[in-house]
Amino acid sequence: MREIKDKTLRKKVVNAGYALSEPSFKHYSEEIRLSNEDAVRWIDSIPLEKWTRAYDNGQRWGHMTTNLVESMNSIFKGICNLPITTLVQATYFRLGALFETRRSKWSSGLQSGQLSSDASMKFIRHEAAKAYTHVVTVFDRTKCWFSVAESMDHNEGMPMGQYRVELDRGWCDCERFQAFRTPCSHVIVACSKVRRDPSYLLCYLKFTKSPAFQMFIKLVFR
Repeated sequence: MREIKDKTLRKKVVNAGYALSEPSFKHYSEEIRLSNEDAVRWIDSIPLEKWTRAYDNGQRWGHMTTNLVESMNSIFKGICNLPITTLVQATYFRLGALFETRRSKWSSGLQSGQLSSDASMKFIRHEAAKAYTHVVTVFDRTKCWFSVAESMDHNEGMPMGQYRVELDRGWCDCERFQAFRTPCSHVIVACSKVRRDPSYLLCYLKFTKSPAFQMFIKLVFR
């Protein structure tokens, strides 16, 4: 991104990278093309799956930071200027302590019956608040196909739309469901229509505490 000095153009490139659907990506790409042909040639030289959410096949889970150093900032805080041997030792013990802290937290959550992570539940509560303003049409109850129309603008920078939801396929046209692996408002209201708990989708998408906890056990204690 340092190659792009124009702030307005840079914002368009960022919007293209963050776009969740291919039509949205193509919209921003056209804006970039109209602004600067050289910028289009530059971004075209980078494989789409390396910098866009629309073409990552859901592998980013909504995350856009690819610099692994960023994820270590909290571990290195206050020790960056230490000798390398001390730095490695401090990193080892801090990571060990962090694993135990997270294990204890997740174990307590499982014992109390909390199905999902805190971040996931926060996302679901936000989406559930919007879900009840949508209008649902059932196209095929057996296959769980729905059309969900938005009836209220929630001031999120996107126009109101109509989306196809296929519950058994784990699909919503808004692409947020596939990208974030957590039920969007359209999926939640579709589940409500057929009296299905949207939490089951979290189990299907492996975004619950239990699978993550079991993965931790397998990695650490195998």
